[in-house]
Amino acid sequence: MSKSRFRNLLVIAIWVVVAIGFSATVFTSGGPATYADDAHRRLVGGVFLAFGVFGMPLLRLLTRSKPGAEHVDRDERDEQIDVRATNIGVIAVVTFVFLGSIALCDGYQDAGCVPVGWMWVMAYTTLILSHLAPAVVSLALDLGALRHADR
Repeated sequence: MSKSRFRNLLVIAIWVVVAIGFSATVFTSGGPATYADDAHRRLVGGVFLAFGVFGMPLLRLLTRSKPGAEHVDRDERDEQIDVRATNIGVIAVVTFVFLGSIALCDGYQDAGCVPVGWMWVMAYTTLILSHLAPAVVSLALDLGALRHADR
């Protein structure tokens, strides 16, 4: 398994844990409408987010290339996949924010305001997706490129 593929799998694992933990925290005990009022739930949600934020530099540190290594960890194909994955990931995140904002606006139009807990959900989910989407796309492109190369 290439280092790039291994790193993307670890990124996905970290951010799936964050996403599941944050979702469980937000969507229990009253849901997003009461999330902002509950300091304990916000703290737990923040701990899950901190796991991802601090896990990323640790992951990079543990999977970095060692000085004097005799083999190449990345090549031009890896660079191209990363660029495409980042572009597609940005489009996915922007689309999520756009559609989520419209859905919240439409859903709470009659009420005249969106519960502030939904803003926490949008903010945290945007951060989660900004890490998760490029890693998933990169892995998919990498595996697709491998299947294409095997023909």
